[in-house]
Amino acid sequence: MREGCTQVGMQSPGIFTDARLAMEVGYVLLDVVDGHTVTKAEVDDYLVIVDGNTRFHAWWSLRKDFERKDFERKGFEYKFTYIIYPNADSFKKAYNGINVYNTPTSTADFARDLLATSPNPVLISYRSKFDDGLYPKAAGYATIGREIGKKDLTELQKGNIPAIFNTHQNTEMYLKVYNAIKPLIGGSVKTFRGTEIWSWIANKINGADDKMSMANKLVTLFENYPAKQYENLKNAKAHGNQDKASVVKGLLDDEFNKLK
Repeated sequence: MREGCTQVGMQSPGIFTDARLAMEVGYVLLDVVDGHTVTKAEVDDYLVIVDGNTRFHAWWSLRKDFERKDFERKGFEYKFTYIIYPNADSFKKAYNGINVYNTPTSTADFARDLLATSPNPVLISYRSKFDDGLYPKAAGYATIGREIGKKDLTELQKGNIPAIFNTHQNTEMYLKVYNAIKPLIGGSVKTFRGTEIWSWIANKINGADDKMSMANKLVTLFENYPAKQYENLKNAKAHGNQDKASVVKGLLDDEFNKLK
Protein backbone atom coordinates (compact mmCIF):
# COMPACT_ATOMS: atom_id res chain seq x y z
CA MET A 1 0.00 0.00 0.00
CA ARG A 2 2.74 2.46 0.95
CA GLU A 3 4.76 1.70 -2.17
CA GLY A 4 1.72 1.92 -4.44
CA CYS A 5 0.60 5.27 -3.06
CA THR A 6 4.15 6.60 -3.26
CA GLN A 7 4.43 5.65 -6.92
CA VAL A 8 1.01 6.69 -8.27
CA GLY A 9 -0.55 8.75 -5.50
CA MET A 10 -3.72 8.04 -3.56
CA GLN A 11 -6.28 7.01 -6.16
CA SER A 12 -9.32 6.83 -3.88
CA PRO A 13 -9.97 9.05 -0.85
CA GLY A 14 -10.36 7.91 2.74
CA ILE A 15 -13.63 8.56 4.54
CA PHE A 16 -13.65 10.49 7.82
CA THR A 17 -16.45 11.42 10.21
CA ASP A 18 -16.97 12.81 13.70
CA ALA A 19 -15.23 10.77 16.40
CA ARG A 20 -18.13 11.23 18.80
CA LEU A 21 -20.27 8.86 16.71
CA ALA A 22 -17.71 6.07 17.10
CA MET A 23 -17.48 6.70 20.84
CA GLU A 24 -21.27 6.54 21.20
CA VAL A 25 -21.30 3.18 19.43
CA GLY A 26 -18.76 1.81 21.92
CA TYR A 27 -15.35 2.06 20.29
CA VAL A 28 -12.28 3.04 22.28
CA LEU A 29 -10.49 5.82 20.39
CA LEU A 30 -6.72 6.32 20.37
CA ASP A 31 -4.89 9.47 19.35
CA VAL A 32 -2.72 8.55 16.36
CA VAL A 33 0.05 10.96 17.40
CA ASP A 34 0.70 9.99 21.03
CA GLY A 35 -1.49 6.90 21.51
CA HIS A 36 -3.53 8.21 24.45
CA THR A 37 -7.16 7.18 24.86
CA VAL A 38 -9.45 9.96 23.74
CA THR A 39 -11.88 11.12 26.46
CA LYS A 40 -15.43 12.37 26.18
CA ALA A 41 -14.24 15.86 27.09
CA GLU A 42 -11.96 16.06 24.04
CA VAL A 43 -13.70 13.82 21.51
CA ASP A 44 -15.29 16.73 19.62
CA ASP A 45 -11.80 17.78 18.56
CA TYR A 46 -11.29 14.49 16.68
CA LEU A 47 -12.29 12.74 13.48
CA VAL A 48 -12.18 8.98 12.89
CA ILE A 49 -11.36 7.03 9.75
CA VAL A 50 -14.36 5.08 8.48
CA ASP A 51 -12.49 3.75 5.46
CA GLY A 52 -8.87 4.20 4.39
CA ASN A 53 -6.97 3.15 7.53
CA THR A 54 -4.21 1.36 5.64
CA ARG A 55 -3.68 4.29 3.30
CA PHE A 56 -3.60 6.69 6.24
CA HIS A 57 -0.97 4.69 8.12
CA ALA A 58 1.11 4.38 4.94
CA TRP A 59 0.98 8.17 4.66
CA TRP A 60 1.70 8.62 8.39
CA SER A 61 4.69 6.27 8.34
CA LEU A 62 6.20 8.27 5.49
CA ARG A 63 5.68 11.46 7.48
CA LYS A 64 7.69 9.96 10.32
CA ASP A 65 10.38 8.40 8.11
CA PHE A 66 11.32 11.49 6.16
CA GLU A 67 12.18 15.02 7.06
CA ARG A 68 9.48 17.41 5.87
CA LYS A 69 11.44 18.51 2.79
CA ASP A 70 12.00 14.87 1.82
CA PHE A 71 8.38 13.98 2.44
CA GLU A 72 7.26 16.60 -0.06
CA ARG A 73 9.46 14.89 -2.64
CA LYS A 74 8.97 11.22 -1.68
CA GLY A 75 5.56 11.16 0.00
CA PHE A 76 2.02 11.44 -1.33
CA GLU A 77 -0.99 13.61 -0.62
CA TYR A 78 -3.56 11.98 1.67
CA LYS A 79 -7.02 12.68 0.29
CA PHE A 80 -10.17 12.23 2.31
CA THR A 81 -13.90 12.86 2.22
CA TYR A 82 -15.78 14.04 5.30
CA ILE A 83 -19.19 12.41 5.71
CA ILE A 84 -21.91 13.59 8.06
CA TYR A 85 -23.90 10.65 9.45
CA PRO A 86 -27.26 11.59 10.99
CA ASN A 87 -26.64 9.51 14.12
CA ALA A 88 -24.43 6.85 15.71
CA ASP A 89 -26.60 3.97 14.45
CA SER A 90 -26.22 5.04 10.83
CA PHE A 91 -22.44 5.29 11.31
CA LYS A 92 -22.37 1.83 12.91
CA LYS A 93 -24.34 0.29 10.06
CA ALA A 94 -22.05 1.83 7.44
CA TYR A 95 -18.84 0.91 9.25
CA ASN A 96 -19.88 -2.65 9.97
CA GLY A 97 -21.03 -3.04 6.38
CA ILE A 98 -17.60 -2.06 5.13
CA ASN A 99 -16.02 -4.78 7.28
CA VAL A 100 -18.55 -7.44 6.23
CA TYR A 101 -17.97 -6.91 2.53
CA ASN A 102 -14.27 -6.06 2.66
CA THR A 103 -12.81 -9.52 1.99
CA PRO A 104 -9.22 -8.71 3.04
CA THR A 105 -10.32 -7.70 6.55
CA SER A 106 -8.74 -10.29 8.83
CA THR A 107 -10.86 -12.37 11.19
CA ALA A 108 -8.99 -10.93 14.17
CA ASP A 109 -9.63 -7.33 13.12
CA PHE A 110 -13.21 -8.11 12.22
CA ALA A 111 -13.77 -9.73 15.61
CA ARG A 112 -12.25 -6.71 17.33
CA ASP A 113 -14.62 -4.35 15.55
CA LEU A 114 -17.65 -6.56 16.19
CA LEU A 115 -16.71 -7.07 19.84
CA ALA A 116 -16.86 -3.35 20.47
CA THR A 117 -20.60 -3.45 19.84
CA SER A 118 -21.49 -7.07 20.65
CA PRO A 119 -22.04 -8.58 24.12
CA ASN A 120 -21.91 -12.16 22.77
CA PRO A 121 -20.11 -14.18 25.49
CA VAL A 122 -18.48 -16.59 23.03
CA LEU A 123 -16.96 -13.73 21.10
CA ILE A 124 -15.77 -12.08 24.31
CA SER A 125 -14.12 -15.35 25.39
CA TYR A 126 -12.55 -15.72 21.94
CA ARG A 127 -11.05 -12.25 22.00
CA SER A 128 -9.77 -12.64 25.57
CA LYS A 129 -7.55 -15.48 24.38
CA PHE A 130 -5.76 -13.08 22.05
CA ASP A 131 -4.64 -11.24 25.17
CA ASP A 132 -3.23 -14.51 26.50
CA GLY A 133 -1.08 -14.77 23.38
CA LEU A 134 -3.07 -17.20 21.22
CA TYR A 135 -3.34 -16.69 17.49
CA PRO A 136 -6.92 -16.24 16.19
CA LYS A 137 -7.25 -19.75 14.75
CA ALA A 138 -5.98 -21.31 17.97
CA ALA A 139 -8.32 -19.09 20.01
CA GLY A 140 -11.26 -20.48 18.04
CA TYR A 141 -10.28 -24.07 18.75
CA ALA A 142 -9.75 -23.22 22.43
CA THR A 143 -13.20 -21.59 22.65
CA ILE A 144 -15.57 -23.79 20.63
CA GLY A 145 -13.46 -26.62 19.22
CA ARG A 146 -12.98 -25.22 15.73
CA GLU A 147 -11.79 -22.12 13.94
CA ILE A 148 -14.05 -19.10 14.24
CA GLY A 149 -14.31 -17.68 10.75
CA LYS A 150 -15.56 -14.55 9.16
CA LYS A 151 -18.76 -16.36 8.17
CA ASP A 152 -19.57 -16.87 11.87
CA LEU A 153 -18.89 -13.23 12.62
CA THR A 154 -20.96 -12.06 9.68
CA GLU A 155 -23.92 -14.06 11.01
CA LEU A 156 -23.49 -12.42 14.41
CA GLN A 157 -23.35 -9.06 12.71
CA LYS A 158 -26.70 -9.81 11.07
CA GLY A 159 -28.21 -10.75 14.41
CA ASN A 160 -28.03 -14.52 13.86
CA ILE A 161 -26.20 -16.69 16.40
CA PRO A 162 -24.32 -19.68 14.92
CA ALA A 163 -25.64 -22.89 16.48
CA ILE A 164 -22.29 -23.81 18.03
CA PHE A 165 -22.13 -20.39 19.72
CA ASN A 166 -25.47 -21.14 21.35
CA THR A 167 -24.51 -24.54 22.79
CA HIS A 168 -23.71 -23.83 26.43
CA GLN A 169 -22.39 -27.32 27.18
CA ASN A 170 -19.87 -27.08 24.35
CA THR A 171 -18.46 -23.72 25.44
CA GLU A 172 -18.46 -24.86 29.08
CA MET A 173 -16.35 -27.92 28.21
CA TYR A 174 -13.76 -25.94 26.36
CA LEU A 175 -13.64 -23.31 29.08
CA LYS A 176 -12.92 -25.98 31.71
CA VAL A 177 -10.04 -27.34 29.67
CA TYR A 178 -8.73 -23.86 28.91
CA ASN A 179 -8.71 -22.89 32.58
CA ALA A 180 -6.72 -26.04 33.36
CA ILE A 181 -4.15 -25.15 30.70
CA LYS A 182 -3.97 -21.42 31.37
CA PRO A 183 -1.26 -21.62 34.08
CA LEU A 184 0.94 -23.47 31.57
CA ILE A 185 0.37 -20.78 28.92
CA GLY A 186 1.99 -18.18 31.14
CA GLY A 187 5.16 -20.24 31.24
CA SER A 188 5.48 -20.66 27.49
CA VAL A 189 3.13 -18.63 25.30
CA LYS A 190 4.73 -19.81 22.07
CA THR A 191 3.89 -23.43 22.94
CA PHE A 192 0.17 -22.67 22.96
CA ARG A 193 -0.28 -19.82 20.47
CA GLY A 194 -0.60 -22.15 17.46
CA THR A 195 -3.26 -24.78 16.80
CA GLU A 196 -1.24 -27.94 17.50
CA ILE A 197 -2.38 -28.51 21.10
CA TRP A 198 -5.85 -26.99 20.70
CA SER A 199 -6.76 -29.00 17.61
CA TRP A 200 -5.64 -32.17 19.42
CA ILE A 201 -7.97 -31.26 22.30
CA ALA A 202 -10.83 -30.53 19.90
CA ASN A 203 -10.37 -33.88 18.17
CA LYS A 204 -10.47 -35.68 21.52
CA ILE A 205 -13.66 -33.94 22.64
CA ASN A 206 -15.45 -33.95 19.30
CA GLY A 207 -14.68 -37.64 18.77
CA ALA A 208 -15.88 -38.78 22.21
CA ASP A 209 -19.29 -40.30 22.91
CA ASP A 210 -19.29 -38.68 26.34
CA LYS A 211 -17.81 -35.30 25.59
CA MET A 212 -18.01 -33.90 29.12
CA SER A 213 -16.25 -36.95 30.51
CA MET A 214 -13.51 -36.46 27.93
CA ALA A 215 -13.21 -32.79 28.87
CA ASN A 216 -12.77 -33.80 32.51
CA LYS A 217 -10.02 -36.26 31.55
CA LEU A 218 -8.24 -33.51 29.66
CA VAL A 219 -8.49 -31.25 32.69
CA THR A 220 -6.84 -33.98 34.76
CA LEU A 221 -4.15 -34.41 32.11
CA PHE A 222 -3.12 -30.76 31.97
CA GLU A 223 -3.47 -30.06 35.69
CA ASN A 224 -1.00 -32.87 36.37
CA TYR A 225 1.23 -32.67 33.32
CA PRO A 226 4.71 -33.97 34.28
CA ALA A 227 7.40 -31.30 34.24
CA LYS A 228 9.85 -33.32 32.15
CA GLN A 229 7.25 -34.17 29.52
CA TYR A 230 6.10 -30.54 29.52
CA GLU A 231 9.64 -29.51 28.59
CA ASN A 232 9.48 -31.96 25.68
CA LEU A 233 6.18 -30.42 24.63
CA LYS A 234 7.63 -26.90 24.76
CA ASN A 235 10.61 -27.95 22.65
CA ALA A 236 8.60 -29.93 20.09
CA LYS A 237 9.43 -29.30 16.45
CA ALA A 238 9.23 -31.08 13.11
CA HIS A 239 11.34 -34.22 12.97
CA GLY A 240 12.04 -36.40 9.97
CA ASN A 241 8.82 -37.00 8.07
CA GLN A 242 6.71 -35.66 10.95
CA ASP A 243 5.58 -32.05 11.06
CA LYS A 244 5.33 -30.23 14.38
CA ALA A 245 1.62 -31.02 14.77
CA SER A 246 2.32 -34.75 14.46
CA VAL A 247 5.15 -34.59 17.00
CA VAL A 248 2.93 -32.70 19.46
CA LYS A 249 0.10 -35.19 18.92
CA GLY A 250 2.45 -38.08 19.69
CA LEU A 251 3.66 -36.48 22.92
CA LEU A 252 0.13 -35.68 24.07
CA ASP A 253 -1.15 -39.14 23.16
CA ASP A 254 1.64 -40.74 25.21
CA GLU A 255 0.63 -38.81 28.35
CA PHE A 256 -3.10 -39.18 27.72
CA ASN A 257 -2.80 -42.97 27.38
CA LYS A 258 -1.28 -43.13 30.87
CA LEU A 259 -4.52 -41.83 32.39
CA LYS A 260 -6.76 -44.41 33.99
